[in-house]
Amino acid sequence: MRKISLLRALVAAAWCAAALAMVSPVPGARAEGADGKGRSGPGLVVVEMYTSQSCSSCPPADAYLGELAGRKDVLALSMHVDYWNALGWRDPFSRPDITARQKGYMQSLGTRYVSTPQAIIQGRAYAVGSDRDALPRLIDRAKAAAKAAVQPRITMPRPDQLAVHLPDGPPGTRATVWFVAFDDRHTARITGGENSGATVTYTNVVRDLRRIGTWDGRSRSFEVDISTDRKAGYGNCAILVQTAGVGPILGAAAVPMASSTH
Repeated sequence: MRKISLLRALVAAAWCAAALAMVSPVPGARAEGADGKGRSGPGLVVVEMYTSQSCSSCPPADAYLGELAGRKDVLALSMHVDYWNALGWRDPFSRPDITARQKGYMQSLGTRYVSTPQAIIQGRAYAVGSDRDALPRLIDRAKAAAKAAVQPRITMPRPDQLAVHLPDGPPGTRATVWFVAFDDRHTARITGGENSGATVTYTNVVRDLRRIGTWDGRSRSFEVDISTDRKAGYGNCAILVQTAGVGPILGAAAVPMASSTH
């Protein structure tokens, strides 16, 4: 498991900024298309895998996330951070907002460092992303809370618009509603850094992450413009309802981007 302090990450990024400007991203394969299955319903557990192509410890966790993605009760998301980019290889899937999200979990989960590979389970617990003993236990533990979660309903009244409805929930709830766009699969040939020479397959790579509003426990609907995501070819989208921005996840659902209802 690779750890890096926030200060070290900032210093390394600043020191290598000029060098990074000369590094050309190596794109992975294009999305292979949505599987048409979607994910929703009581007991759905969100597993966020914080990873980087520049981290030598990450490929086993990336492979394990691909296995977890096959479970009907798991929404597996590959979250690529950018703080390893200054160390010899730029991950083309890395996003600063994903790094910011992981840093937010430092406070809510009481961790001292951001690290890769790190799995965040339902916003409630964390483990080393390649730990095949701990993750199943944490997923099973999170399912109890997930069964009582709010159930987002997603429809697509138009090809470029997502409609999200949240039913009534506990009064006084304070939650952030997130939109996530992700691809099914990418296979990348890495030609620099610690994983130089490796070919790694990534599952459910997050390509867009944005707040679409808040939920206070009362029935509410949202409209989301997904035209840019569709033009980019992202295969799937999800809605996460999460306390305190990056606290416990209260509900989630995912659909293929071309789906009509869920």
